[in-house]
Amino acid sequence: MSRPQAGFSLVEMMAATVAVAIMSLGIFSVMQSSATAMRTNAAQLDAYQKAARVFQKIERHVRGASLANLATLPAGFETAQPLAEGIEVDNLILCTMVSTPGAEEELPALSAPLAVYLEPSATDPVNGLDDDRDGVVDGRNLVLDRPGHAPERIASGIAAFGASLSGQSLTLSVDVAVRQPDGSARVETKAHTLEIRNG
Repeated sequence: MSRPQAGFSLVEMMAATVAVAIMSLGIFSVMQSSATAMRTNAAQLDAYQKAARVFQKIERHVRGASLANLATLPAGFETAQPLAEGIEVDNLILCTMVSTPGAEEELPALSAPLAVYLEPSATDPVNGLDDDRDGVVDGRNLVLDRPGHAPERIASGIAAFGASLSGQSLTLSVDVAVRQPDGSARVETKAHTLEIRNG
C-alpha cells in the first residue's frame, strides 16, 4: 500500500501559474494606462501653464490700453494699422496711458508702443520641419517688446498667436503644442478675453 504524496500536481501548478500570469498582465495594463494618463495630464497642464503665463504677461501691459490705442502691423505694411473689429491678427501693438509720478494735475500721456509678436526660433528654423522635436513644426517664440527694455521671450514652442477685437473685448489666443505619450504632439488653442476701455 502506498501513502498519498503531499504537494500539488503538475496540473494544479500550471493552473496557478496561468492565473498569476493573467493577474500580472492585468496589473501591468492598469499601471501602464495610469502612467500614460499621468504623462498626458502633465503635458496638458504644461500647455495650460504656458498659455496662462502668456496671457498674464500681456494682460499686465494691456490693462492701461484703450480701444483707440490698439494696433497691428500687418504683413507688407511699414506702419501700424488700427486693430479692426472682427479681424484676427498675429501681432499686437499698443500704447498705454501712463501718469507721471508726482504730477497730479497733468493728464496721463501715451507710452511708447509695446509690441507682442512671434519670431522664428533659433532651434526650429522656418523650414517645414520640427527641428527641435517639440511637436511644433517651425515653432516660434512669442516676444514682448517694451520700450527701454530688451525684447523678452515670454513663451517658446508656440504654433500661433492671435488677437481679435469684438466691441470692447480683446481676445488673445495662443496655439500650444501638447506632447502625447506616443511622442507625437497635438496643438491646442487657448484663449483669454480682456475688457478694454473705450477712449
